[in-house]
Amino acid sequence: MPQSQSSWEQAKPSLRVRRGLVTARHPLAAEAGARVLGHGGNALDAAIATILATGVVQPFATGIGGGGVLTVWRPDGQPYTLDYRSEAPHAVTDSFYPATDAVAGLLGWQGVQDRANEIGHRSMAVPGTIPGLAMAHRELGRLPWAELIAPSIALAENGFEMDWHTSMMQGAHLEFLLAHDTTARTFLRDGRYPHRPPLVGAADVLRQPALSRTLREVAEGGMEGYLRGSAGPALVREAARGNGVITADDLMEYRPRGNAPQAVRFRDHTVLGPAHGGVYGAFFAVLGRLDLAGFAPFAPERLHLVIEALRRCRRVEERRFGDQVPLETSPESLARDIAASIDPRKRDDSWEDASWAPPGARDDPSSSPGQEQTAHVCAVDGDRMVVSLTETILAAWGSTVTTEAGMLMNNAMFAFVPFPGHPNSVGPGRRPQSSMSPVIVLGPDGSPVLAVGASGGRRISAAVAQVVAYALDHDLTVQEAVAAPRLDVMSDDTVLLDGSFPAEVSAALERRGHRVKRIEPNLSSVHFANPSAIALAGDGFLHSGLNPLQMTAAAGC
Repeated sequence: MPQSQSSWEQAKPSLRVRRGLVTARHPLAAEAGARVLGHGGNALDAAIATILATGVVQPFATGIGGGGVLTVWRPDGQPYTLDYRSEAPHAVTDSFYPATDAVAGLLGWQGVQDRANEIGHRSMAVPGTIPGLAMAHRELGRLPWAELIAPSIALAENGFEMDWHTSMMQGAHLEFLLAHDTTARTFLRDGRYPHRPPLVGAADVLRQPALSRTLREVAEGGMEGYLRGSAGPALVREAARGNGVITADDLMEYRPRGNAPQAVRFRDHTVLGPAHGGVYGAFFAVLGRLDLAGFAPFAPERLHLVIEALRRCRRVEERRFGDQVPLETSPESLARDIAASIDPRKRDDSWEDASWAPPGARDDPSSSPGQEQTAHVCAVDGDRMVVSLTETILAAWGSTVTTEAGMLMNNAMFAFVPFPGHPNSVGPGRRPQSSMSPVIVLGPDGSPVLAVGASGGRRISAAVAQVVAYALDHDLTVQEAVAAPRLDVMSDDTVLLDGSFPAEVSAALERRGHRVKRIEPNLSSVHFANPSAIALAGDGFLHSGLNPLQMTAAAGC
């Protein structure tokens, strides 16, 4: 090894505006949302326009063939959440997939025969994006529905210049995109090659005419245009063609869930988010019982507490979380027990026999962090409606199946446990356990101070909680909090540590009994998820927090 070598450093400034602000994982999507704000739309309108545009310019991450979760703080002081995740078709059972040596990775379960839950028609779940966004718009939107879809129609019809990240994602998954003719024709240059970003000459332009026609039908006809226009019938035909099981009845009977929000106390703040079975609430509750603020933000003593809390919460997530499966104990009681089991001096494994950490199949410790696949949007308007929205087609490029209507389908069946008897087992009409964590943080006076979320599979909840803790416990600006180095824990308890932490931090954690693996930051890295945030400052301004290693962007008015 060389005695010294150069390091990679990347930075983004925070955007500061007064009227309205949007963050998204692509600049064109953020611009679409900001234009909606400028035309008089509210934050929900802007978020809808932004996420639909994201599905056009980063189709590997999200789209109308996926689903999501939404958290809103309304100007009247009332929260609103909506669960419109993808849902298992009614024809499936808990033994739908013949599993051999099934193990869980970053995104879902591997080891099923022929990878049927990961790739192709039997990996597709009933999508919820259009039903969910349409319902949210009916209940909270301001501008006409068609105006919110217009930006994505234009991007699909006229095309957009290829960027380096989407080009890379096409190349990295080329063999899978080529496996389905419609997918190859839709997303690849000449149906065979990745589109070229602007290297020496001009970038290639990606156009999606079939998707633009479908979006126009949805814009003009709403749910009727979705179910009876091109989208619904084309999906049913494609499923039948490939031995899938999604039917017209599945699409007709899909309903978004308007559950009461989950509210978790963190210091003198309240973290609001959807009650969809994610582990983020438990993690916040445990961290709230630990004295993180008593140490410097990058101090080994503080990071040790975060690691021990995350190890325990991940175990609970693996063994006990599923679609609307209630915990036997209250979140407060669970958080108290977990926090009490943490030794502030060293790693302690005695908790593994606790009643809240039941034995069971663990994840695959060798599983790769995978690729970016989810998309998150934050939006705030002049009336201070706040929106935090996360959507996904699950794995990168989802099922890799695209319908004749230009709709790339999710592979959300991948996220179910492929054997019976688990809270997250496959079942008709069920939705798989998810790490999506679109949260809104309320200050001591009950007003919103922060909207945060992330993409990045199972790394999401840890990233969101660490960003919030940096901001609230250590007074980091929102941009500093998002850009600050983070950590995560693998299923074999190996600690993944951002290489931006000082080298002595790794040694100090190892002395406390942790196995540490340093990950050097690089462009498009997803080892620590891809967070974004908006802070509502006391001076009346809005401030963006953006991941400097991704294309994530902010736009405002």
